[in-house]
Amino acid sequence: MKNIASILILMTFIFSCSKTPESTLNLNTPVISKFFDSREINELEKIVRFTDSLVIASTGIVNIDSAYHFYLDSIFEEHYELGNPDALGLNHSLKVNLLSMIDSNLIEKIWLKPAPPSMVMTNDTVLYAPEGYPSLDLNNLGSYARLIEELGKSDSIFHRINDHLTSTGGLGPLVIGNYPLQWHNKHNFNVAENRLWVAIFILTLEESVETKVARYLSR
Repeated sequence: MKNIASILILMTFIFSCSKTPESTLNLNTPVISKFFDSREINELEKIVRFTDSLVIASTGIVNIDSAYHFYLDSIFEEHYELGNPDALGLNHSLKVNLLSMIDSNLIEKIWLKPAPPSMVMTNDTVLYAPEGYPSLDLNNLGSYARLIEELGKSDSIFHRINDHLTSTGGLGPLVIGNYPLQWHNKHNFNVAENRLWVAIFILTLEESVETKVARYLSR
């Protein structure tokens, strides 16, 4: 259901970046503007409006703070408790389509595309150094990583995220597991910095290896 809703959301998003119900969005805060200029902040708001629409459509909850909390609880339960390996990550093609509408220089300040792995293995397939293998991760040297570091000076959750980003060089399994499990409960998603983070977090989550390999082989 999540991916079907996501496709419809993207189609709507392309034609109108309307305001999210029961929420205003202004990312031009003093701390965000230390790392991104006004043009880049406008692009960041496109990203957030997309995930706002995603979680509202997926949960049916209009209150944006409640919608994000419910969405994170739901994908954690579906992935870790019900055993759906693709519950966390959005459809990669959907993400590619969204990011194609965002300034490429800004994307590089947030994410990077890791080099192809030397080997990818599933139950019945082995790929060796697959060129163009779909992957996306946080850029631990980018402007957004420096924003996380700054936020970590006064927020314990961002402090933990920054520690893992620094030690793993990317989003890291501890953040992927713990943020939707419990850390998100300490964040108010009406706060601009938290809302930007959860949008980027959701878009950084990956599909399962099996799904990514199947997508790669069907190109």
